[in-house]
Amino acid sequence: MARLLQSFHDLAPLLSEAGSLYVSGCAAELVGLDAVLALAKGRDALTVSGIFVPGVNTVDYAAAGEGIRLQTYFMTSELAAARHGRVDYCPWRYRDIIRFYSGPPVDAAVVMLSPPDAEGFCSYGVASDFSPLVLPRARVRIAAINPQMPRLPGVKVALDSLDYWVEMDCPLREVTKAVVDDASDAIASHAAAFIGDGSTIQLGLGSISSAIAARLTDRRNLQIRSGLIDSTVLELDRVGALTPDFPILSNVALGDGDLYRALDDNPRLWFQPVTVTHEIETMAATDSFIAINGALQVDLLGQVNSTVLPKGFLSGPGGLPEFVAGSLRSRGGRSIIALNATRQGGGVSRIVPQLDGAAPSVAFSDADTVVTEFGVAELRGKSLEARIRAMIAIADPCHRERLAEAARQRFFL
Repeated sequence: MARLLQSFHDLAPLLSEAGSLYVSGCAAELVGLDAVLALAKGRDALTVSGIFVPGVNTVDYAAAGEGIRLQTYFMTSELAAARHGRVDYCPWRYRDIIRFYSGPPVDAAVVMLSPPDAEGFCSYGVASDFSPLVLPRARVRIAAINPQMPRLPGVKVALDSLDYWVEMDCPLREVTKAVVDDASDAIASHAAAFIGDGSTIQLGLGSISSAIAARLTDRRNLQIRSGLIDSTVLELDRVGALTPDFPILSNVALGDGDLYRALDDNPRLWFQPVTVTHEIETMAATDSFIAINGALQVDLLGQVNSTVLPKGFLSGPGGLPEFVAGSLRSRGGRSIIALNATRQGGGVSRIVPQLDGAAPSVAFSDADTVVTEFGVAELRGKSLEARIRAMIAIADPCHRERLAEAARQRFFL
C-alpha cells in the first residue's frame, strides 16, 4: 500500500540515502524537485538521470548540491551552460539506454503519473517512454500524482504497487505549435511523395514535420508508430487519413494544454514504452515503414549529424538509430532525413563535406534518402560519385560550387 506524503518536501528524507535517482522528464518535468534535493542531507553522492529534452526541460538537478551529478542522454542548452562540471552527457542510442536501465535498479524513482482510475491504476500519461521500465524496478518507488496529467490508454501501474505518493498539481511542460514557412513546405512536398496509402509513418516535432503532416490529409489508412506525437497527428486522424483499425502508437506527447486535454482518455491512442515503440524487428516486419527525422548536418556521403555543432553538443541520437534500422529492413520502407539546406540566414550550408563531431548519428552504410527544399537525394544503392553528386544537387545553389571543389579535393572527383 502506497503511503501518502503530505507535501513535496517530504521526499527529502526518502532521497537522502539514495545514490541513484531516476526522474520523469519530457512534459512531465518535476518542477521543484531540485529544491527538494537541496534539502536532502546525509548522502555521499547522488546521480540523477532521466530523459531531458532540449527546449522543454530546463532544470539542472546537479546544481542543487555539490554531491549531485546529472546523467543525461540529450544535451540541453541549460546543461551545456552549466559550469559546475557535474553533467555526464551519454550520447547513447535508445537500445543502450534500455540496456542501462535493465541492469541494477536505481535506488529511487520519482515519476509523474495521472490520478488512479476506478481500478486503482495510474497512467504514465504523455511521458510513457522509459518510466515504465524504471519505476516498477526501483528500490524506492514514488509517484507524483498530477491531476493535470492526462490518462492515456496503454501501459499503466497500480498505485498500490508503489511505496509513496504525493500530489503535485501543476501544468505540464508545453511546446508552442511550429510555424510552417516556405522552405518547410517545399521540403514537405518532396518527403510526402514517398508516403502512400497504407504506409506506417514516424514523425518528429517542428515545422518540417508539421508541414509533412499537412501534406498527408488526402492519404488513407496511414498508421502512426512514433517516439513522440503532437497535435498534427490528431488532425490527420480527424480528417480520416489514419486507419481506424490501428491506434496511434507512441510514448511521448509534446504540445500545449489543448493537446493534453484532447489526449485524455482518447481511445485512438496506445501509449507504450520504448521497448515497444522502438522495437526494430517489429518495424522491419511492417511493410512501408517510413521514418522521417531531422538533422543538424548531412555530409556528401549521406552521413547524418544530429548531435553536435561547432559550438558544442546539442540534443543526442535518441531513437533515430532504431528508426533508421527498422525502416531500412522494412519492405518498401524508407529512412528519410529532412532538413533545411542552410542555417544562419543562408550563410552556412547544412550539406557539408565533412561532419562536425567525432562520429555520425547515421553512418554512410545506412544512408537512404535526404530531402531539402531544393530536392531529393536517393542514396541507397548508389556509387560514391553518384551519392556526392546527388547531395550537391540538393544543397543551396550558393554553396554548390564550394561543395563540388571540396569533393574534388577530398574524393578526387
